[in-house]
Amino acid sequence: MAKALLANIVIIPLTAFLIFRLFNIPEVIAAGVLIVAAAPGAPLIPKYAEIARGDLPFSVGLMFVLSVMAIIKAPLTIDVFLSASENISFDALAVVKTLMLFQLAPLLVGLGFTWLWPKRSNKLIRPSVLTANILLVLVILFVVMRDYRSLVGLSVSAVIGMIVLTIFMIVAGWILGGPAETTRRSLALGTSAQSNGLALHIVIANLPAVALTVVAFGLLNILFNLSTALYWNRVIDALPSKQTFSGPNR
Repeated sequence: MAKALLANIVIIPLTAFLIFRLFNIPEVIAAGVLIVAAAPGAPLIPKYAEIARGDLPFSVGLMFVLSVMAIIKAPLTIDVFLSASENISFDALAVVKTLMLFQLAPLLVGLGFTWLWPKRSNKLIRPSVLTANILLVLVILFVVMRDYRSLVGLSVSAVIGMIVLTIFMIVAGWILGGPAETTRRSLALGTSAQSNGLALHIVIANLPAVALTVVAFGLLNILFNLSTALYWNRVIDALPSKQTFSGPNR
């Protein structure tokens, strides 16, 4: 977990900043990617781990810890990397208020509800996840339909930078995942999977000019994570099953 926090809080935002400096990406696009990189704790982390046959309990704990840490990490990361920008302005306090209201408060309500009414909360898991996923898809579709031409017109260097960053996040999580392969798969996908819904909420409320970049990077992020999870799932299925021998036939 300490390595997971190191990767998500320090390594990933710093790498995102360096990649877009290296590719000389415009500030507006780089800002959107940095905000996504600053919003860990995607609700899809356990689902990715389940598909990849990773360590599911670890992935659930990772999602919760990263979701709480995002309340501090997101405004801090945005302030560190974007405060010197002349073309982008934001209110760090407004970002904190947004996260407190739409990230911390629902988490606390959910925990309280689960503690008081555990049986009822179990029944609400599936409809809650389904509702959240539907709302995220609707927001993404709305932004894509509104700014389709701009989305298609993203520069090749910007798309390459997003792909390189996504691959780096998966590799970094895998390397830091420890000796157990199941934990490695969970941390690789947990480090790469960013909370696109949270990032969208931050930019729509505070920096609407970069919403398109958040959508573009979010779609690439989901595509690569899902592909990686499915690949690991198929690899495990393809492994020969272990055979046990009780002794020579007589």
